[in-house]
Amino acid sequence: MADQLPKAPDQFDRELDFGWIWKFLGAIGLVSVLMFAAMWFMSDFLDQRLADAQPEGSPLLEVGQTTVPPEPHLQVESYADWAEMKAAQDHELATYGWEDRGTGRVRVPVEEAMARIADQGLPAFEATGDGTLEGDQSR
Repeated sequence: MADQLPKAPDQFDRELDFGWIWKFLGAIGLVSVLMFAAMWFMSDFLDQRLADAQPEGSPLLEVGQTTVPPEPHLQVESYADWAEMKAAQDHELATYGWEDRGTGRVRVPVEEAMARIADQGLPAFEATGDGTLEGDQSR
């Protein structure tokens, strides 16, 4: 056991062979650089192959001109479209108007309809047996 102990402090440096450690790290670095270069060239090759496979633009198009895709188009400003639709619906719910002039159906504002129902109540309907309802439509 006594002959295994180092005889001098500089003997600790000789236990580790730093030459092999530096060679191993150098090999890892070299392999990493080679793999990076291989992936770079492969990426360029695949990009070029993909670009070659893409069809060319229409010969009828002018330089810088784009084509409009077929309907339906995606919403570009969805909030503005929603606000416009909501304003149109609110206008219909708050104004008088014809639903069908031929049958005499009209549109009444919601507030007015609720006030009329609160004052007069709902009309009474009875089943006729053929799947329709019959009731007092005079109100």
